[in-house]
Amino acid sequence: MSNGTLVIEAITTLAVLIHAYWAWTIAIIATLTVLLLALVGVLNALYDHYRPRKD
Repeated sequence: MSNGTLVIEAITTLAVLIHAYWAWTIAIIATLTVLLLALVGVLNALYDHYRPRKD
């Protein structure tokens, strides 16, 4: 195995790790965003349910 092959293998491994890291980061941000939107929806529904009626 030559030095060139080792360099290419190291770069490929690094690229795979970076790709996996970004995929996890995007997945976590998307999950938190969905949870935040769900929380806002629940709070809005509770607010609408409990505020005094203006008939």
